[in-house]
Amino acid sequence: MKIHRPPHACPRDIGVSLGCARQCSLPASSPVIRVLVVDDHPAVRAGLLAVLRAEPGLVPVGAASTADEAVEQAERGGCTVALVDYHLRDEDGLTLCRALKALAQPPRVLIYSSFVTPALAMPASLAGADGLVDKGTPTDELLESIRAVSRGRTAMPDVGPELMQAAAARLDTEDLPILAMTLEGTPPGEIADVLRVTERDIEDRLSAMLSRLSVPTSPAG
Repeated sequence: MKIHRPPHACPRDIGVSLGCARQCSLPASSPVIRVLVVDDHPAVRAGLLAVLRAEPGLVPVGAASTADEAVEQAERGGCTVALVDYHLRDEDGLTLCRALKALAQPPRVLIYSSFVTPALAMPASLAGADGLVDKGTPTDELLESIRAVSRGRTAMPDVGPELMQAAAARLDTEDLPILAMTLEGTPPGEIADVLRVTERDIEDRLSAMLSRLSVPTSPAG
């Protein structure tokens, strides 16, 4: 996974140990990052909330165990980043991601999964996710990813040419430019302008493409 960071970044932002990271004070101008945790396992939610509370500059503003709870809390506003479990009992994380991105004030969305592969990065991007992080990743790297997506960057595994070719074989020809622009981070509205169609047309195509490119996981995902 590649995350591009700005110059003069704090050591916390370059994946060093937590011990070193906590010795680095945040600049006075750094905005507080408000995080919504979405996971259906109480122990995981509790652990993530504890990590966030202990980290300077990060504030947990809510915790949800279902997709409906997540959307309800996010609709209240004030959420910078939603950390979303890929596999919820009532909904998959990518469908929830699309619902969060459709809000009037959408949060940045970081998908949290035990099944992170480049193959999952493609449907995650189509769902509008800003990042994808493995549940087994070290805590400092998780925090780095949260900070990265909050600043408008992406934290996705690289999608190589072989995966692009495999995806192209499962999609219609007219979907390919949409796929390419989405993976480059182009918003649906801008894609619609380029292709001279409505944004609704693009959203419908993205939904269909997401269904075709879905990656099966175990319930622990």
